[in-house]
Amino acid sequence: MSNSLRTALVAASLALAGLASAHAADAPAAKPHTARYECAKDANQQGLKDDARKSFIKDCVAKKKAEAAPTAAAAPQK
Repeated sequence: MSNSLRTALVAASLALAGLASAHAADAPAAKPHTARYECAKDANQQGLKDDARKSFIKDCVAKKKAEAAPTAAAAPQK
């Protein structure tokens, strides 16, 4: 194999490797699980169906949102 051909192959390989790493950096991060997803998973584990499932998920999501929200007592007073 000639030196110029070998040089061209090495350069092409490095260019492709650079493109692949740049593309990987542009990929979005995985989404975190939402409260609704977690509650639906719990409902599945409990075998809930229809209205019982809907009610469970609704209450579960409300509870998780309330836990995540800061309370008025914890907020600093001015």
